[in-house]
Amino acid sequence: MSYEFQSNFADRINDMLELRQTLGYSIKDPLLRFANFDRFCVANFPNETALTQELAFAWCNNARGNGGAKRALYIRGFGKYLLSAGENAYVLPPLFFPHKNPALPYICTDLELTRFFEATDRFSGYCNSPLLEYTVPVIFKLQYACGMRPQEVRLLRRTDFNYLNATIYIVGGKHYLDRKLAVDEHVIEMCSNYDKIAEVITPDRTYFFQSPMGGPYTGYWLSRSFTKCWEMSGNGTKRSIDALDGRRERFRCMDTLFERVYGACKLLCNILLL
Repeated sequence: MSYEFQSNFADRINDMLELRQTLGYSIKDPLLRFANFDRFCVANFPNETALTQELAFAWCNNARGNGGAKRALYIRGFGKYLLSAGENAYVLPPLFFPHKNPALPYICTDLELTRFFEATDRFSGYCNSPLLEYTVPVIFKLQYACGMRPQEVRLLRRTDFNYLNATIYIVGGKHYLDRKLAVDEHVIEMCSNYDKIAEVITPDRTYFFQSPMGGPYTGYWLSRSFTKCWEMSGNGTKRSIDALDGRRERFRCMDTLFERVYGACKLLCNILLL
């Protein structure tokens, strides 16, 4: 851990984070949150040794904007951890900060998806990014065919692909858990062909979809590329943002388009081999 805790809760925070890491969860975001909590305790509750209601409320109310809800989530988890360890601790009620109802995603129609994937095939590269014309169609077809979240497909590494077993390893997915995906033969073939082309243009890259800057593409880039392809498809612009996540919902609730998507992947395999 890069941060050294200083408050009276230091040992207990370290123990909780170590347990979380042992269970396979990421501690990146919790470390940042509890580093803030630790500094707050040192500055405002230097002598406090127990997690009290006053302390929990004070830290949550000290947040800016809607950050209090996130703090409430973490301090509630810390309180439950302390109770499980046999200590007295205040645990925030579950609805201390009411959760907003998420907006319903837009579910793409068959025609909209067909037009969108055709538009990705027409995406052109740039002089400073010649691989882009291959990256855009592959990244979106892979995301949809496997039901990946936007951040999952962006952060894929070359070592996450097993072409022999036709599997892809997802690191740090929802709730920071890893998982392994079994992939259709046409999809994994498409990825293998893309990997060969990308290796010629950008040798020894770490990320499967690596930007010209050397790291993974950003969420902004993925959203912008999606919007451009959506506009190129003729589907209109009103639904472009909602449709980015709606394609995953389509994957979760329907499988009638799998043959069409896999067919598009197979066709792209042949194009990549040319």
